[in-house]
Amino acid sequence: AEPDFEEISEVCIDVFFNKNPGKVRPWTAFQLAQLKSQQYSDLKGRRFLFGGNYDMFVARRVVRDDGNTNNKVRLKRSKRTRVLPPITGSDKIFHSDCLKKGSTYARGEILGFVEVSERRFPLQLPNSNRNGIDRSKRPLLANLCVQAKARKSGLGGALLKACEDTVARWKPAYQEMVLQVEDDNSAAMEFYKKRGYSVSYADPACRRIDTTGLFLRRQRVTKYCLHKEFGSRKKKDTGRSIFQPLIDAMTASRKNES
Repeated sequence: AEPDFEEISEVCIDVFFNKNPGKVRPWTAFQLAQLKSQQYSDLKGRRFLFGGNYDMFVARRVVRDDGNTNNKVRLKRSKRTRVLPPITGSDKIFHSDCLKKGSTYARGEILGFVEVSERRFPLQLPNSNRNGIDRSKRPLLANLCVQAKARKSGLGGALLKACEDTVARWKPAYQEMVLQVEDDNSAAMEFYKKRGYSVSYADPACRRIDTTGLFLRRQRVTKYCLHKEFGSRKKKDTGRSIFQPLIDAMTASRKNES
């Protein structure tokens, strides 16, 4: 739904580009608004752009639906308040027996997001047939983001695991996934390497959006391509994340764009 895309775009841009949420300069606020508008349009057109398999995952907070503001989200782009629906059915929440009986719960704000799409993505693999490059289609993970308030809790890992499980059920099914990380993002590199991803190659011809000036511009950046084959996953990576019950409780909703 359009309000979902609007909320997702606001979370993504704030996580990736808003480095000082409490002190946003006027021109920075204008830049962020531009980026959110572009992200919103991109999200709406993802399925038509990529074709094939494509999935989004959203992790929301579960809140008490007590008639106050717990399940209300203020959307900046459209300047309206969105009232999120109550959660119905115990199958929507993991460990629902931990919740207070007789109470009504609703979806709260978005805490995390990720998307994965089936795309033709070149890799350097030992069994490649053409100059050492395998140009087959494979799942590409993108825009994995978690709000600061939910970091270091396992939410990012749970969203990543949700994507891995999903691509293994696609038709055709996949036992691998790729993604890109900018060379100066050491935290992201450590995050993915701990979960079994390894560097396939570096691409120095990539671009990223620079928001340090008065105007948005694209600057050159090196990105590392990371790759993982699920069949080589170690035993310690196959267990449930300690955050898994909580992400399920936050109703990590699988959203297919219609």
